[in-house]
Amino acid sequence: MSWNLDTNYIPPPKMSFPKYRLLSNINDDMYPTPRRLKLELKPEQKRSLGWMRAQEASTGTLFALEETEEVLIPQLRWKAEARAQRDIYVRGGVLADQVSYGKTVITLALIEAEFAELDRKEILE
Repeated sequence: MSWNLDTNYIPPPKMSFPKYRLLSNINDDMYPTPRRLKLELKPEQKRSLGWMRAQEASTGTLFALEETEEVLIPQLRWKAEARAQRDIYVRGGVLADQVSYGKTVITLALIEAEFAELDRKEILE
């Protein structure tokens, strides 16, 4: 937790953001269709499932979660700011395949694959 009072506040110039680049999983490995799933997944669905399994299995990416509250008094050129910050690990991601690519089926396949992995671990123990 930190706070700051700037008594000589000058608003910053407008920011420009980098161009957004949409990633693809076209070169990712395909994960096999889970055994108890009643239908065979398409190649693009298998790649998405493989990506989702990798996201779930990783320890995550370190992310600085930050909450900032500020109050401006432009007539006095004052800016009061309070900030709370905490580091967290973020896992998972967003499955943003095209319309009708079977995102629901891929999600169900992920759930089935995770349950199959748990069953396999129980059998080995």
